[in-house]
Amino acid sequence: MKILLIIPSQYNVYGKNTPALYPPMGILSLASVLRGAGHDIQVIDMDVDMMGAEELNQVINSFSPKFVGITSTTPTFDAALEICSTIKESHPDLFILMGGIHATVDPEKTLEHKCIDAICIGEGEHTVAELVKALETGKDLKHIPGLGLRVDNEFLFTKARDLESDLSSFPFPAFDLIDLSKYTPPYAHQLPVAPIMSSRGCPGRCTYCCSKQIFGRRFRARTVENIVAEIEELVSKYKVKEIHFLDDNLTTSKKRLLKLCSMLKEKNFDVNYQIPTGIRADTTTPEVLDALKSINLLNIGFGVESGNQTVLNNIKKDVTKDRVREAMKLTKEYDFETFAFFIIGLPGDTPETIKETIDFAIELDPDFAKFVILKPYPGSEIHTQLSQAGLMDSYDYKNYGVYTHPVHHLPDLSADEIVKWQGRAFRRFYLRPSKIIQHLRRMSTLTTFLMVFKWSRWVLSQLLPERVKHPASTSKK
Repeated sequence: MKILLIIPSQYNVYGKNTPALYPPMGILSLASVLRGAGHDIQVIDMDVDMMGAEELNQVINSFSPKFVGITSTTPTFDAALEICSTIKESHPDLFILMGGIHATVDPEKTLEHKCIDAICIGEGEHTVAELVKALETGKDLKHIPGLGLRVDNEFLFTKARDLESDLSSFPFPAFDLIDLSKYTPPYAHQLPVAPIMSSRGCPGRCTYCCSKQIFGRRFRARTVENIVAEIEELVSKYKVKEIHFLDDNLTTSKKRLLKLCSMLKEKNFDVNYQIPTGIRADTTTPEVLDALKSINLLNIGFGVESGNQTVLNNIKKDVTKDRVREAMKLTKEYDFETFAFFIIGLPGDTPETIKETIDFAIELDPDFAKFVILKPYPGSEIHTQLSQAGLMDSYDYKNYGVYTHPVHHLPDLSADEIVKWQGRAFRRFYLRPSKIIQHLRRMSTLTTFLMVFKWSRWVLSQLLPERVKHPASTSKK
């Protein structure tokens, strides 16, 4: 069967001036599984391929797929829905499946849109493969786990799909179906970059995270041999210069990490390594840092989130400020480039707690600090908490991009005030003379110059005055 897989525009997530960051790992994994079953696959990334509705219809007319799969997060849902509507209008008999985190966490509202024939709930590889086979053979879809269907104008949800325990059984993502050179990940030192997922599932309880809705909390890992084989293919076949691990938490299993680093050191691939998602402070030990340093890992980041312990406890971060201090101090001793990530507008935040967060960022003094505003995504515990407390201002998914205006307020902070505090955080952290001098000294090579330039431009973009007031803002307290 001819199958078309689509990634909707990400512009609403990161902004129109941000290039495509990473290839769509879920889609590429699914593409490999379907191709292994004998299907003819084409992948379209609407941003990278610079497609609109007219160009997409041209592709469909020439390729003539029998099945379309489209992925969606909450902020890309409207763009994905527009694509589904466009396709269904011109090709009413084409079967359209929507998957991804949004369909998983909000299945009924997703199925309300009649341009979508079915949704995939949870991990998609086995579910979609079985669905396509059933469509080919005319078998009943009701017995396939992991589906949401519309039957006689009513919703039918099949039993939940068990998570795959042997992730190494999946073929490597189909990077040959995209152009890696068109993706520019943040913090990249060398291009092309390839992302890799060596595990799924995170034992963490963080209330702002939706990852467990698809991948669960049980840590499931590929074998070290399987990971190294994929990296070897990326280097030899795709000439990749940098590998970015996108695991929820690469360091969950210290034993596996040490074995992985040992094998990568032995292979000595001519690549850099990064962990853009960061690692947990409570897994950071000298043994772990020794291993990561041995493979030329460039930087280490920590999701600190808040400088107030009560707020950290509210979001079930399960880490103390002292442990973060120890981890950052130790990481600096190993001469890693350091990052720290903070969230402004968490439940329990007040002007005083945000001041603590800014002070803590300055105390930790990583090379780079990122202050983002909380986005309470549907499916997260924090979304339910804020909704029940009457603190949500918008359920319009177009407002759920990473850098868009807040969609909530807090008892002691309006949405506009949250934005202003974010600006203060950036100013206090980056406009210190010591930090400016530090980054000027870093720009000794073209690579570090471009790195600091890109980061500085992004920081400045967060301070523009037009971000302070959003047309839909209620300015509630």
